[in-house]
Amino acid sequence: MLTLTHWHWKNELATFQRCLVSRGSVFWGIFKEGFMAGIICSLVTILNW
Repeated sequence: MLTLTHWHWKNELATFQRCLVSRGSVFWGIFKEGFMAGIICSLVTILNW
C-alpha cells in the first residue's frame, strides 16, 4: 500500500513537472494525463497568465 501511494505521488509530481515544462495549452495536463496534477497545473497556468 505504501509503495503504491509512493509511486502514485512520484507519478503525480512527474506529471506536474512535465506540465510545467510544456504549458502551451491550458488544459494539456487534463486531456493528456487526466491526473490531479494535470488539473492543478492547468489552474496554475491560468493564474500565471
